[in-house]
Amino acid sequence: METTKIKAEDLKAGFVNFQSKNWGFAGDKGTWARVDKKDNRIIIIINKAMRGMISEAYTNEISDFCENFDVNFNDISSGQKITITI
Repeated sequence: METTKIKAEDLKAGFVNFQSKNWGFAGDKGTWARVDKKDNRIIIIINKAMRGMISEAYTNEISDFCENFDVNFNDISSGQKITITI
């Protein structure tokens, strides 16, 4: 699987578009990443769902995305939101 990279359209849309997100899994629905630009900085917010199962494919894809920023997705607690500033 190709690692998810931040693209220009992600910056415009706000939310990162993950290919493997399965709307049939409650955990997939509540787990997301958002990219914002503020004062020449890039701010990445990663939210892990409070409830529900996250599909294996989505877990793998968002884990790969998080590794781009030295974040281990498995270390994020359910219901936790983390912010990374670049």
